[in-house]
Amino acid sequence: MDNRTLHLLQLTAEHFSSQRHQAYLVGGSLRNILLGEPCSDWDIVTGGDAPTLARQLADKLGGFYAYLHDKACRVIVPPLTTPKDDVEVGQEVIFDISSLKGNTLEHDLRQRDFTVNAIAAPLDEIVRSIELGEFGIQEDESSGYKRGAPLHFIDPLHGVGDIVARRLRAVDGEVFRHDPLRMLRAVRLMMRYTLEMDGWTEGLLMRDSSLLTQVAPERVRDELYAILAPDGARERLQFLDDHGLLTVLIPEFIGNVGGTGGTAPTTCGGDPAKPAGTYETCATSATIATSATNPGRDS
Repeated sequence: MDNRTLHLLQLTAEHFSSQRHQAYLVGGSLRNILLGEPCSDWDIVTGGDAPTLARQLADKLGGFYAYLHDKACRVIVPPLTTPKDDVEVGQEVIFDISSLKGNTLEHDLRQRDFTVNAIAAPLDEIVRSIELGEFGIQEDESSGYKRGAPLHFIDPLHGVGDIVARRLRAVDGEVFRHDPLRMLRAVRLMMRYTLEMDGWTEGLLMRDSSLLTQVAPERVRDELYAILAPDGARERLQFLDDHGLLTVLIPEFIGNVGGTGGTAPTTCGGDPAKPAGTYETCATSATIATSATNPGRDS
């Protein structure tokens, strides 16, 4: 972590302490630092009034305040600009400040998507551990995730154990029904963090695959682009096919893939004039078509 980001986290922890409100680091930001991954978007939950605390924090950090909704606000700290050359130094740092969902932090965590995102820890403890350079996972059976300065995780669904095991597991059996886009997000998380989906979650994915048609096309398009963009797209498309998602996303594939463990299609949409060649070619063509039917609706 660069010194500027650490300093911003220190100031943020001091701000909540001075206002006598406990702040917890949650979600993807805590997941990333447990995995040793970079993070520039910090998710913070507090029992206080999020809009007021976020506006004060923006002033303290010299950032910009953005109201998202009645229980969440964003503080954006732009990169530094050198006065002589007008060159940006560092990166933009974002703090998303949210009020608790429900009466307790545990209830809030249980409303999330996957157990690796359903962990919280006091922000001040996280900052102290990073200052000492002793934060991270020690992947051996005897010590689990603890190393260096003690941390008090709020982890009702055992997400830290899933991070150590590199396992992706849904928080409950209704997670995809609450938001079907989470099925594609699961594939993206598996790809990005080298996670393996557990069998129970795979069953939920296959059970609820047809619900993807309820999601706005532009949201599907953005997730699908994120899945296909990096190298190795064919493997991820095979996963989508094996779990019944590919033909829901792209009906043109019906009759051309196996549905469960199918092979790469020879044509797009069964049209011999449109040879597919690979999963990637046909899927990319379909997502471009999806985008074209929804102009001006980029999210």
